[in-house]
Amino acid sequence: MNAAKLICKPVFNTLQKHISPRWLMVMIFPILILNAWLAIKTLQYFQPLVAIVILAALLAFILNYPVQFLQQHGNRHSVAVVVVFLLTLLILMGLGITLIPRLIEELSQIVVTIPDWIEASNQRLENLQAWAEQRHLPVSLSLLDTPITKLSSNGLQFIANPLLSLTMSTVGSATDIVFTIVLTFYFLLDGESIWKGIFQWMPNYVTTLCEQSLEQNFQNYIIGQITLASLMGSSMMVLFLLLKIPFALLFGLGIGVLTLIPLGSFLGICLTGLIITIQDPVLGLKTFALALLIDQIIDQAIAPRLLGRFTGLRPAWILIALFIGTKLFGWLGLIVSVPLAGFVRDTLHELWNASVDTVIGLEAPATSDRSPLEKQQVQQL
Repeated sequence: MNAAKLICKPVFNTLQKHISPRWLMVMIFPILILNAWLAIKTLQYFQPLVAIVILAALLAFILNYPVQFLQQHGNRHSVAVVVVFLLTLLILMGLGITLIPRLIEELSQIVVTIPDWIEASNQRLENLQAWAEQRHLPVSLSLLDTPITKLSSNGLQFIANPLLSLTMSTVGSATDIVFTIVLTFYFLLDGESIWKGIFQWMPNYVTTLCEQSLEQNFQNYIIGQITLASLMGSSMMVLFLLLKIPFALLFGLGIGVLTLIPLGSFLGICLTGLIITIQDPVLGLKTFALALLIDQIIDQAIAPRLLGRFTGLRPAWILIALFIGTKLFGWLGLIVSVPLAGFVRDTLHELWNASVDTVIGLEAPATSDRSPLEKQQVQQL
């Protein structure tokens, strides 16, 4: 054994001197890809349990803020958890009694109303085409008639099928809902010890790095997105009520929910404007313009203060993260994929800097303690 150590140690030292950190990453990359593939297969095998655990952890993370607030005012942790948990359940039950029936009613009405709106839009196109032909104008609106007619005939089925699927999945997942609620309570009550148990096998500096990076990314993104979604949804509902738009509650809440994902608010505004335009083109264009104006005001004036540089990810990587998250966890992946991607990026970036410092013989001080030459060498690597 000692002889093997004497032989391997010089070889390892020689490799460490002659192999750059970039070549080390090239050699490690296939192993990382294989591990990622195995992790994805494992997550898919244990669905929906993984999604339930992630959702419960996310809810516990959000509810932990009011728990900490109560603790700072002299309440014990267990008492604060029970108070926050029961208050949250009461709020959800109140919304379920007052808001959900109204939403179901509006959704049922819009399923019946949209085909009539499309038929009326077809009639307007035919009248406009007849007016253009009388004046010998080179305008052909027949290209728009066919897709609108298809949308009219299939509109009810297109909207009703997802609604039926959602209803059946909700009824079928009652056990999952109960399990998520119970798991959220236990995460709130004993989350710190669970977290320490997960990372106890890691070095202390890696554990600290993961905790800080995960908390920062999720706090900046999730809390910020929930605040923006609430603000966007309430603003849109007020706007739609002032414009006397039908189904104002449904459209406003829909835009608010879509705001939880990147570019979701713009998608919701476009879809709402299109639906209103089918009924009334002038009102639809006015709705689209005013809603887009409010969206830009919130994005430019409020969102930077709430989110800041929450991930440091480029838009292309954000889209890739959304695609992978949706593929793995469905709608839940749309919410957690971006902060998870930011967490992975920040953690790998810090670990990479630490490994570079070790390989090139630098000490491992904080970035602010490095000399300008050391910073330049690290950036070049």
